[in-house]
Amino acid sequence: MFRRKRIRPVIADINKGIYGNVDVINSTGIFGWIVDLDSPELPVLELYINDQKVSETLPSVRREDIVKIINREILVGFEFHWTNLQIPEELKNKKVKVKVIHQRTGVPIAPGEMEFDLSLLEKEEHEYIGSLDAVKGFYVYGWAYNKENPEERVEVVVLVDGKPVAEGIADVFRQDLLDAGIGDGKHGFVIELPLICFDDMVHHITISVKNKKISSQTFFLNRPPFTMFYFYLDNSNSNTSERSLSKTKIIIQNSSQQQEVYANSVLRSYDFIEVIEVEVPSLIWNFFEDEELIIRVVANEKEFKTFKLKREEILEKFEKFLAEIDALPLDDFEIQYKVLHTLEHLSCSNLVNELSEQAKISLCRLIERLNLWYLFKDKIDLTTFSQLFVKSFKLDNKFLLLNKLLKQLNLELV
Repeated sequence: MFRRKRIRPVIADINKGIYGNVDVINSTGIFGWIVDLDSPELPVLELYINDQKVSETLPSVRREDIVKIINREILVGFEFHWTNLQIPEELKNKKVKVKVIHQRTGVPIAPGEMEFDLSLLEKEEHEYIGSLDAVKGFYVYGWAYNKENPEERVEVVVLVDGKPVAEGIADVFRQDLLDAGIGDGKHGFVIELPLICFDDMVHHITISVKNKKISSQTFFLNRPPFTMFYFYLDNSNSNTSERSLSKTKIIIQNSSQQQEVYANSVLRSYDFIEVIEVEVPSLIWNFFEDEELIIRVVANEKEFKTFKLKREEILEKFEKFLAEIDALPLDDFEIQYKVLHTLEHLSCSNLVNELSEQAKISLCRLIERLNLWYLFKDKIDLTTFSQLFVKSFKLDNKFLLLNKLLKQLNLELV
Protein backbone atom coordinates (compact mmCIF):
# COMPACT_ATOMS: atom_id res chain seq x y z
CA MET A 1 0.00 0.00 0.00
CA PHE A 2 1.31 3.44 -0.91
CA ARG A 3 2.30 5.51 2.13
CA ARG A 4 3.02 9.20 1.91
CA LYS A 5 6.49 10.27 2.99
CA ARG A 6 5.22 13.48 4.51
CA ILE A 7 2.20 15.75 4.85
CA ARG A 8 2.59 18.63 2.40
CA PRO A 9 1.74 22.32 2.82
CA VAL A 10 -0.14 22.89 -0.45
CA ILE A 11 -3.92 22.69 0.14
CA ALA A 12 -5.18 20.91 -2.98
CA ASP A 13 -8.80 20.33 -1.89
CA ILE A 14 -10.66 22.40 0.72
CA ASN A 15 -13.07 19.53 1.44
CA LYS A 16 -10.70 16.65 2.13
CA GLY A 17 -7.11 15.78 2.84
CA ILE A 18 -4.43 16.50 5.44
CA TYR A 19 -2.14 19.48 5.00
CA GLY A 20 0.47 21.16 7.17
CA ASN A 21 3.93 22.59 7.59
CA VAL A 22 6.57 23.29 10.21
CA ASP A 23 7.21 26.97 9.51
CA VAL A 24 9.85 27.86 12.09
CA ILE A 25 12.29 26.15 14.43
CA ASN A 26 14.36 28.51 16.57
CA SER A 27 15.64 29.09 20.10
CA THR A 28 12.07 29.70 21.31
CA GLY A 29 10.40 26.61 19.89
CA ILE A 30 8.86 24.84 16.92
CA PHE A 31 5.91 26.49 15.16
CA GLY A 32 3.67 25.46 12.30
CA TRP A 33 0.16 24.49 11.23
CA ILE A 34 -1.92 21.42 10.48
CA VAL A 35 -5.34 20.85 8.87
CA ASP A 36 -7.02 17.43 8.93
CA LEU A 37 -10.13 17.72 6.76
CA ASP A 38 -10.74 13.97 6.93
CA SER A 39 -11.54 13.93 10.65
CA PRO A 40 -13.94 15.97 12.81
CA GLU A 41 -11.46 15.84 15.71
CA LEU A 42 -8.56 18.23 16.27
CA PRO A 43 -5.37 16.48 15.10
CA VAL A 44 -2.85 15.37 17.71
CA LEU A 45 0.75 16.25 16.87
CA GLU A 46 3.78 14.43 18.26
CA LEU A 47 7.26 15.92 18.54
CA TYR A 48 10.24 13.61 18.07
CA ILE A 49 13.89 14.43 18.77
CA ASN A 50 16.34 11.84 17.43
CA ASP A 51 13.36 9.46 17.08
CA GLN A 52 12.43 9.86 20.76
CA LYS A 53 8.93 11.20 21.42
CA VAL A 54 9.22 14.14 23.81
CA SER A 55 5.82 15.84 23.61
CA GLU A 56 2.43 16.06 21.94
CA THR A 57 -0.02 18.91 21.44
CA LEU A 58 -3.16 20.08 19.65
CA PRO A 59 -3.56 23.07 17.33
CA SER A 60 -4.22 26.08 19.56
CA VAL A 61 -3.61 29.16 17.40
CA ARG A 62 -5.87 30.79 14.83
CA ARG A 63 -4.09 31.31 11.50
CA GLU A 64 -5.84 33.88 9.34
CA ASP A 65 -3.92 32.83 6.24
CA ILE A 66 -5.07 29.20 6.49
CA VAL A 67 -8.63 30.02 7.60
CA LYS A 68 -9.12 32.16 4.48
CA ILE A 69 -8.06 29.29 2.22
CA ILE A 70 -10.19 26.52 3.77
CA ASN A 71 -13.07 28.86 4.69
CA ARG A 72 -13.47 27.25 8.11
CA GLU A 73 -13.17 28.79 11.58
CA ILE A 74 -10.85 26.24 13.19
CA LEU A 75 -7.60 26.39 15.12
CA VAL A 76 -4.73 25.19 12.96
CA GLY A 77 -1.51 26.68 14.38
CA PHE A 78 0.62 24.61 16.75
CA GLU A 79 3.53 25.44 19.05
CA PHE A 80 6.15 23.45 20.93
CA HIS A 81 8.09 25.70 23.33
CA TRP A 82 11.48 24.44 24.47
CA THR A 83 10.82 25.71 28.00
CA ASN A 84 7.85 23.33 28.29
CA LEU A 85 9.67 20.25 26.99
CA GLN A 86 11.45 17.54 28.94
CA ILE A 87 14.50 17.04 26.74
CA PRO A 88 16.46 13.85 27.53
CA GLU A 89 19.76 14.64 29.25
CA GLU A 90 21.80 12.79 26.63
CA LEU A 91 20.44 15.11 23.89
CA LYS A 92 21.01 18.47 25.57
CA ASN A 93 23.53 20.84 23.94
CA LYS A 94 23.81 18.58 20.90
CA LYS A 95 22.83 18.77 17.26
CA VAL A 96 19.68 16.72 16.85
CA LYS A 97 17.11 15.71 14.26
CA VAL A 98 13.60 17.01 14.88
CA LYS A 99 10.28 16.06 13.29
CA VAL A 100 6.57 16.62 13.95
CA ILE A 101 4.26 13.69 13.25
CA HIS A 102 0.52 13.63 12.62
CA GLN A 103 -0.54 11.02 15.20
CA ARG A 104 -3.60 9.58 13.42
CA THR A 105 -1.66 8.68 10.28
CA GLY A 106 1.88 8.46 11.65
CA VAL A 107 3.09 10.69 8.81
CA PRO A 108 5.58 13.53 9.43
CA ILE A 109 4.64 17.10 8.53
CA ALA A 110 6.64 18.91 5.86
CA PRO A 111 9.50 19.54 5.56
CA GLY A 112 9.99 16.26 7.45
CA GLU A 113 13.16 15.75 9.48
CA MET A 114 15.05 18.93 10.40
CA GLU A 115 18.37 19.53 12.12
CA PHE A 116 18.69 21.83 15.12
CA ASP A 117 21.52 22.66 17.53
CA LEU A 118 20.13 22.47 21.08
CA SER A 119 23.17 24.40 22.35
CA LEU A 120 21.54 27.49 20.79
CA LEU A 121 18.71 27.46 23.30
CA GLU A 122 18.47 30.53 25.50
CA LYS A 123 20.38 30.14 28.73
CA GLU A 124 19.07 33.37 30.22
CA GLU A 125 18.11 33.02 33.86
CA HIS A 126 14.83 34.78 34.31
CA GLU A 127 14.19 36.83 37.39
CA TYR A 128 10.58 35.61 37.48
CA ILE A 129 9.59 31.97 37.60
CA GLY A 130 6.22 30.27 37.91
CA SER A 131 3.76 27.79 36.53
CA LEU A 132 0.35 27.64 34.92
CA ASP A 133 -1.05 24.65 36.79
CA ALA A 134 -4.67 24.23 35.75
CA VAL A 135 -7.96 25.71 34.57
CA LYS A 136 -10.79 24.72 36.91
CA GLY A 137 -14.26 26.12 36.56
CA PHE A 138 -13.79 29.67 35.32
CA TYR A 139 -10.41 30.19 36.98
CA VAL A 140 -6.74 29.85 36.04
CA TYR A 141 -4.59 28.44 38.84
CA GLY A 142 -0.83 28.73 39.17
CA TRP A 143 2.01 30.58 40.86
CA ALA A 144 4.59 33.26 40.09
CA TYR A 145 7.68 34.27 42.06
CA ASN A 146 10.49 36.83 41.87
CA LYS A 147 13.75 35.06 42.73
CA GLU A 148 15.55 38.37 43.22
CA ASN A 149 12.85 39.89 45.44
CA PRO A 150 10.95 37.16 47.35
CA GLU A 151 8.75 39.74 49.10
CA GLU A 152 7.20 40.94 45.82
CA ARG A 153 3.63 39.94 45.12
CA VAL A 154 3.91 39.45 41.38
CA GLU A 155 1.34 40.85 38.96
CA VAL A 156 0.37 38.14 36.46
CA VAL A 157 -1.22 38.67 33.04
CA VAL A 158 -3.20 35.84 31.45
CA LEU A 159 -3.22 35.60 27.65
CA VAL A 160 -5.61 33.43 25.65
CA ASP A 161 -4.40 32.69 22.12
CA GLY A 162 -1.88 35.51 22.50
CA LYS A 163 -4.36 38.15 23.66
CA PRO A 164 -4.32 39.50 27.25
CA VAL A 165 -7.72 38.80 28.84
CA ALA A 166 -7.22 38.96 32.61
CA GLU A 167 -4.74 39.83 35.32
CA GLY A 168 -4.24 39.29 39.01
CA ILE A 169 -1.76 39.24 41.89
CA ALA A 170 0.10 36.10 42.94
CA ASP A 171 -0.44 36.39 46.71
CA VAL A 172 -2.39 33.23 47.63
CA PHE A 173 -0.73 30.98 50.21
CA ARG A 174 0.10 27.46 49.02
CA GLN A 175 1.66 24.89 51.32
CA ASP A 176 3.31 23.09 48.40
CA LEU A 177 5.18 26.27 47.45
CA LEU A 178 6.39 26.77 51.02
CA ASP A 179 7.50 23.12 51.20
CA ALA A 180 9.41 23.59 47.93
CA GLY A 181 11.25 26.64 49.27
CA ILE A 182 9.35 29.15 47.10
CA GLY A 183 9.50 32.17 49.42
CA ASP A 184 6.88 32.31 52.15
CA GLY A 185 4.41 30.27 50.08
CA LYS A 186 2.22 33.28 49.32
CA HIS A 187 2.83 33.25 45.59
CA GLY A 188 -0.16 31.38 44.21
CA PHE A 189 -2.83 32.97 42.04
CA VAL A 190 -6.43 32.27 41.09
CA ILE A 191 -7.54 34.46 38.19
CA GLU A 192 -11.01 34.47 36.64
CA LEU A 193 -11.22 34.15 32.86
CA PRO A 194 -13.87 36.04 30.90
CA LEU A 195 -16.88 33.82 30.26
CA ILE A 196 -16.62 34.41 26.51
CA CYS A 197 -13.45 32.27 26.52
CA PHE A 198 -15.49 29.16 27.35
CA ASP A 199 -16.70 28.18 23.89
CA ASP A 200 -16.06 24.42 23.58
CA MET A 201 -12.78 25.03 21.77
CA VAL A 202 -9.09 24.48 22.43
CA HIS A 203 -7.16 27.57 23.51
CA HIS A 204 -3.51 28.29 24.20
CA ILE A 205 -3.22 29.96 27.61
CA THR A 206 -0.09 31.80 28.71
CA ILE A 207 0.87 33.59 31.91
CA SER A 208 3.35 36.43 31.69
CA VAL A 209 5.04 38.87 34.04
CA LYS A 210 6.25 42.23 32.77
CA ASN A 211 5.78 41.08 29.16
CA LYS A 212 7.89 37.96 29.70
CA LYS A 213 6.31 34.57 29.21
CA ILE A 214 6.46 32.42 32.34
CA SER A 215 4.43 29.34 31.42
CA SER A 216 1.85 28.17 28.90
CA GLN A 217 -0.42 25.21 28.23
CA THR A 218 -3.22 24.20 25.89
CA PHE A 219 -6.69 23.70 27.40
CA PHE A 220 -10.10 22.73 26.08
CA LEU A 221 -12.44 25.34 27.60
CA ASN A 222 -15.83 23.74 28.08
CA ARG A 223 -18.96 25.76 27.59
CA PRO A 224 -20.70 26.00 30.99
CA PRO A 225 -23.38 23.35 31.61
CA PHE A 226 -25.73 26.16 32.56
CA THR A 227 -26.32 29.37 30.66
CA MET A 228 -23.87 32.13 31.50
CA PHE A 229 -23.54 35.67 30.26
CA TYR A 230 -20.54 37.74 29.33
CA PHE A 231 -21.29 41.39 29.91
CA TYR A 232 -19.46 44.68 29.85
CA LEU A 233 -20.31 48.34 30.36
CA ASP A 234 -20.28 50.63 27.35
CA ASN A 235 -19.38 53.50 29.64
CA SER A 236 -17.27 51.81 32.30
CA ASN A 237 -15.41 54.94 33.41
CA SER A 238 -18.48 56.95 34.36
CA ASN A 239 -19.78 57.31 37.88
CA THR A 240 -22.18 54.84 39.48
CA SER A 241 -25.41 56.70 38.75
CA GLU A 242 -24.49 57.20 35.10
CA ARG A 243 -23.38 53.57 34.74
CA SER A 244 -26.73 52.39 36.04
CA LEU A 245 -28.39 54.21 33.14
CA SER A 246 -26.00 52.96 30.49
CA LYS A 247 -26.78 49.92 28.41
CA THR A 248 -24.93 46.64 28.89
CA LYS A 249 -24.41 44.22 26.03
CA ILE A 250 -24.88 40.60 27.02
CA ILE A 251 -23.75 37.68 24.90
CA ILE A 252 -25.71 34.56 25.71
CA GLN A 253 -23.20 31.75 25.41
CA ASN A 254 -25.61 28.94 24.58
CA SER A 255 -27.40 30.75 21.78
CA SER A 256 -25.00 33.47 20.57
CA GLN A 257 -27.85 35.98 20.90
CA GLN A 258 -27.37 39.47 22.27
CA GLN A 259 -29.65 41.49 24.49
CA GLU A 260 -29.24 44.98 25.87
CA VAL A 261 -30.26 45.63 29.45
CA TYR A 262 -29.42 48.29 31.98
CA ALA A 263 -26.06 47.85 33.64
CA ASN A 264 -27.45 47.47 37.15
CA SER A 265 -29.94 44.82 36.08
CA VAL A 266 -27.46 41.95 35.99
CA LEU A 267 -28.02 39.75 39.02
CA ARG A 268 -25.41 37.13 39.88
CA SER A 269 -27.01 34.25 41.70
CA TYR A 270 -26.12 30.83 43.13
CA ASP A 271 -25.16 28.89 40.02
CA PHE A 272 -26.59 30.92 37.18
CA ILE A 273 -27.15 34.53 36.21
CA GLU A 274 -30.60 36.00 35.89
CA VAL A 275 -31.28 39.18 33.98
CA ILE A 276 -33.91 41.51 35.36
CA GLU A 277 -35.03 44.13 32.87
CA VAL A 278 -35.98 47.44 34.44
CA GLU A 279 -36.59 50.86 32.99
CA VAL A 280 -35.43 52.89 35.98
CA PRO A 281 -31.95 53.36 37.47
CA SER A 282 -33.05 51.77 40.74
CA LEU A 283 -30.63 49.72 42.82
CA ILE A 284 -30.79 45.96 43.00
CA TRP A 285 -32.43 45.80 46.43
CA ASN A 286 -35.59 47.43 45.04
CA PHE A 287 -36.05 44.86 42.29
CA PHE A 288 -37.67 42.10 44.31
CA GLU A 289 -40.28 44.21 46.08
CA ASP A 290 -42.37 44.81 42.98
CA GLU A 291 -41.90 41.32 41.54
CA GLU A 292 -40.12 42.60 38.45
CA LEU A 293 -40.33 40.71 35.18
CA ILE A 294 -37.38 38.33 35.00
CA ILE A 295 -35.88 36.99 31.81
CA ARG A 296 -34.11 33.74 32.48
CA VAL A 297 -32.31 31.76 29.83
CA VAL A 298 -32.41 28.07 30.66
CA ALA A 299 -29.34 26.01 29.77
CA ASN A 300 -29.35 24.42 26.32
CA GLU A 301 -32.44 26.35 25.22
CA LYS A 302 -32.34 28.85 22.39
CA GLU A 303 -35.32 31.00 23.34
CA PHE A 304 -36.14 33.25 26.24
CA LYS A 305 -38.69 32.23 28.83
CA THR A 306 -40.29 35.06 30.76
CA PHE A 307 -42.16 34.73 34.00
CA LYS A 308 -42.93 36.55 37.24
CA LEU A 309 -40.84 35.43 40.19
CA LYS A 310 -42.91 35.61 43.37
CA ARG A 311 -41.55 36.61 46.74
CA GLU A 312 -42.26 33.10 48.05
CA GLU A 313 -40.12 31.59 45.28
CA ILE A 314 -37.27 33.97 46.03
CA LEU A 315 -37.43 33.08 49.73
CA GLU A 316 -37.51 29.38 48.92
CA LYS A 317 -34.45 29.74 46.71
CA PHE A 318 -32.47 31.64 49.35
CA GLU A 319 -33.46 29.18 52.09
CA LYS A 320 -32.38 26.22 49.97
CA PHE A 321 -29.06 27.95 49.30
CA LEU A 322 -28.47 28.65 53.01
CA ALA A 323 -29.24 25.05 53.95
CA GLU A 324 -26.83 23.67 51.35
CA ILE A 325 -23.95 26.03 52.06
CA ASP A 326 -24.21 25.88 55.86
CA ALA A 327 -22.94 22.30 55.80
CA LEU A 328 -19.99 22.95 53.47
CA PRO A 329 -16.44 24.00 54.33
CA LEU A 330 -15.72 27.48 53.02
CA ASP A 331 -12.00 27.16 52.32
CA ASP A 332 -12.50 26.85 48.57
CA PHE A 333 -12.14 30.14 46.70
CA GLU A 334 -14.91 29.40 44.19
CA ILE A 335 -17.40 28.49 46.93
CA GLN A 336 -16.53 31.67 48.85
CA TYR A 337 -17.09 33.68 45.66
CA LYS A 338 -20.56 32.21 45.10
CA VAL A 339 -21.52 32.58 48.76
CA LEU A 340 -20.44 36.22 48.87
CA HIS A 341 -22.40 37.16 45.75
CA THR A 342 -25.52 35.37 46.90
CA LEU A 343 -25.40 36.91 50.39
CA GLU A 344 -24.90 40.35 48.82
CA HIS A 345 -28.14 39.94 46.89
CA LEU A 346 -29.94 38.49 49.88
CA SER A 347 -28.90 41.53 51.91
CA CYS A 348 -30.17 43.78 49.12
CA SER A 349 -33.53 42.06 48.71
CA ASN A 350 -35.24 43.29 51.90
CA LEU A 351 -36.29 39.69 52.48
CA VAL A 352 -33.79 38.87 55.23
CA ASN A 353 -36.30 39.24 58.06
CA GLU A 354 -38.82 36.99 56.26
CA LEU A 355 -36.54 33.94 56.29
CA SER A 356 -37.48 30.96 58.45
CA GLU A 357 -35.82 30.67 61.85
CA GLN A 358 -33.57 27.82 60.70
CA ALA A 359 -32.49 29.81 57.62
CA LYS A 360 -31.70 32.81 59.85
CA ILE A 361 -29.57 30.58 62.09
CA SER A 362 -27.68 29.31 59.04
CA LEU A 363 -27.27 32.90 57.86
CA CYS A 364 -25.84 33.93 61.24
CA ARG A 365 -23.24 31.20 61.04
CA LEU A 366 -22.30 32.11 57.46
CA ILE A 367 -21.87 35.83 58.00
CA GLU A 368 -19.89 35.17 61.17
CA ARG A 369 -17.59 32.70 59.40
CA LEU A 370 -16.96 35.12 56.53
CA ASN A 371 -17.11 38.30 58.64
CA LEU A 372 -19.89 39.79 56.53
CA TRP A 373 -21.93 41.59 59.19
CA TYR A 374 -21.40 44.84 57.32
CA LEU A 375 -23.74 43.57 54.61
CA PHE A 376 -26.66 43.19 57.01
CA LYS A 377 -26.27 45.85 59.69
CA ASP A 378 -28.98 48.08 58.19
CA LYS A 379 -31.21 45.25 57.00
CA ILE A 380 -31.95 43.04 60.03
CA ASP A 381 -34.25 43.08 63.03
CA LEU A 382 -31.58 43.49 65.70
CA THR A 383 -33.59 41.93 68.55
CA THR A 384 -34.47 38.78 66.62
CA PHE A 385 -31.02 38.32 65.14
CA SER A 386 -29.20 38.85 68.43
CA GLN A 387 -31.22 35.97 69.92
CA LEU A 388 -30.57 33.78 66.89
CA PHE A 389 -26.89 34.69 66.94
CA VAL A 390 -26.66 33.20 70.44
CA LYS A 391 -28.74 30.18 69.40
CA SER A 392 -26.73 29.52 66.25
CA PHE A 393 -23.50 28.99 68.20
CA LYS A 394 -25.13 27.20 71.17
CA LEU A 395 -23.24 29.26 73.73
CA ASP A 396 -24.39 30.44 77.16
CA ASN A 397 -22.88 33.87 77.72
CA LYS A 398 -25.63 35.78 75.94
CA PHE A 399 -24.49 39.18 77.17
CA LEU A 400 -20.96 38.77 75.74
CA LEU A 401 -22.28 37.39 72.48
CA LEU A 402 -24.84 40.14 72.14
CA ASN A 403 -22.14 42.69 72.82
CA LYS A 404 -19.95 41.05 70.17
CA LEU A 405 -22.81 41.21 67.70
CA LEU A 406 -23.43 44.87 68.44
CA LYS A 407 -19.75 45.67 67.98
CA GLN A 408 -19.84 43.91 64.64
CA LEU A 409 -22.70 46.24 63.76
CA ASN A 410 -20.84 49.30 65.07
CA LEU A 411 -23.33 49.80 67.91
CA GLU A 412 -22.99 49.86 71.70
CA LEU A 413 -25.06 48.54 74.58
CA VAL A 414 -27.03 51.26 76.34
